[in-house]
Amino acid sequence: MKRAVFVLAALLLIQPVKAASLSAAEALEIKQRAGAGGFAARAEWMALTFYLQGAVETAMGYNEVLKAAGKKPLFCPPPNSSESLDGLLAVLERAKAEDRSKEAAALILEDYARRYPC
Repeated sequence: MKRAVFVLAALLLIQPVKAASLSAAEALEIKQRAGAGGFAARAEWMALTFYLQGAVETAMGYNEVLKAAGKKPLFCPPPNSSESLDGLLAVLERAKAEDRSKEAAALILEDYARRYPC
């Protein structure tokens, strides 16, 4: 019973957290920390890989929605193309210092538009 009361109290104290975007600089800092090999850094690295995968899937999905609606897509990658994690990180590493405060997902989208024009 005490455990149930504790869990209920903990749930009542939890406040919703606004999802935050991740800048290119923050993503690269996570990459650097992951090289240190600590447990927390490895967990951050895993979360970063899912974040970047989600950014790519969102961009691809939005592009498909534009095409289906008869609108010009933002980018036109070759058929059956794919992107590696190293490739995504290279996009962020190539960003100019003043652009690294931008969202990582936005930089990836801008890179796709530049590399795969329609």
